[in-house]
Amino acid sequence: MISVKKTVLTAVITAAFTVGVAYLAFFSHDSFAATTDNTTNSMPESAVTAPDSTYLAPDAPVSEGTQTPNAQNNQDTIGQSVGKGIDQAIQDFNQLSEKFNQNLDQFSSEFAQGFNEFSQSLEKGLEDASRSWDETKKDLSERFAAIQRENDGEMSSSADPYGYIRTVQRGVLEQYSPNVTVGGVMHAYSDCTPHTKRWENFTTVSGENLVIFSCTLPQAAEQFKAIAPEPKTGLNSLFQSAEEELQTQAAQEVKTADLVVIFAMSKVDSSSFTPQNFYLHVSFAQGGGSDVDLDLSQLQALYANQQLLPAVASNEVSKSALLQELVTAYQEVQANRSQNPNSVQ
Repeated sequence: MISVKKTVLTAVITAAFTVGVAYLAFFSHDSFAATTDNTTNSMPESAVTAPDSTYLAPDAPVSEGTQTPNAQNNQDTIGQSVGKGIDQAIQDFNQLSEKFNQNLDQFSSEFAQGFNEFSQSLEKGLEDASRSWDETKKDLSERFAAIQRENDGEMSSSADPYGYIRTVQRGVLEQYSPNVTVGGVMHAYSDCTPHTKRWENFTTVSGENLVIFSCTLPQAAEQFKAIAPEPKTGLNSLFQSAEEELQTQAAQEVKTADLVVIFAMSKVDSSSFTPQNFYLHVSFAQGGGSDVDLDLSQLQALYANQQLLPAVASNEVSKSALLQELVTAYQEVQANRSQNPNSVQ
């Protein structure tokens, strides 16, 4: 584009200069001719007719307004110069026009090519942007769907090829509440350490399909200590039974406890299931762990969103049963530890 502008500007300047010289020569000729005529007409008659006159050749007839041969030659020469200058100017202008048209054609071709490339690039960019936006919308839709499932109680689960987990999550146990789904209850239950809620699908050797929900109780160690009998020292220890002592010792050893609920799927009706087991998997400070069974009726604490261990201990019968189960689990771990010192359950 810069080359085109430079060529056009050079040609214009050349043409203008040529025309200017031609016009200058033309006007100079008119002035010279007028001066010659005035000089000739203003001479005295004696000077014109004198034999020794330097103005006219001998015997040359002279009349008013007649030019000398030299003036006529000068006029012809100037006319030719002017004509040549004009012809040259026209020729330069034609060449300029031709170059301009050539450069204009080249520029038009390059511009059209550049515009086509820009159009293609823009179209590709728009397609990429549209494709990226479609992928983003799909990703957002999947995330929103996951959030919605979370809100509906359908928490993230392991592989569920037969949909057993979803069946339980969307199911209702009317003996506890006909108004909420199992998934909604487990999702809303607050006595779980964050990010420990898990859904799993399991098939037994006999072919029984089970769905397992679990989470970690955040204050299990402190709550077991609070439930168990206080340790007695001195003379007071004489009044503590061996059972109470074991309960206290076992509670002091509790490290963590996971809540576990197992649902069994019906082989007759694929949309039907029943709660099968409810227990705590307790790990102890010196290593090893075992299960502490709970009564299925105590699932009501989850439906009421109550802390499980305090809710169980609120009844003396269920409290006593809980501590006895804890002692049994602790003794099993001790026995296993004695037989296999390096084993950890």
